[in-house]
Amino acid sequence: MAGRNLRARLEAEALPQALTARFDAGEQAVKDLIEGLREPLTKLDQTLVGALDNASEKMLYQFNGVRAKAGRAEGFRTGVLNTHENEIASSLFPNNSLQERSFGLLTFLAAEGAGLLDELDRHIKSGSGEHCFLFLQTAGK
Repeated sequence: MAGRNLRARLEAEALPQALTARFDAGEQAVKDLIEGLREPLTKLDQTLVGALDNASEKMLYQFNGVRAKAGRAEGFRTGVLNTHENEIASSLFPNNSLQERSFGLLTFLAAEGAGLLDELDRHIKSGSGEHCFLFLQTAGK
């Protein structure tokens, strides 16, 4: 699932800026059209507002589907998306698994010595349960 989200974001960013602007303007035009119909339909028949909302969701879904297809086409045409996706995924998930499962504390403790525990204690707020990033100076440098 995370890979698909990454790919979708990369595809969206692959579109040329001018085309992205036109898609944004087109989406806004559809929304404005729908909103322009809301008041007259409400006056005519309140039950039509639900049908208008349903039609709006369907139109925007289809419109954004075309945008996504355009992003995929641009990505395949340029051939860079696969490279970017693989680089990002391998950085986040080495050997297709979470880093914290691949690189345990013992590896770093053996390399850096017992002083590493004191350094970690100074920088980590214990009990928070949150992930954090630390950039530590290695013992050899």
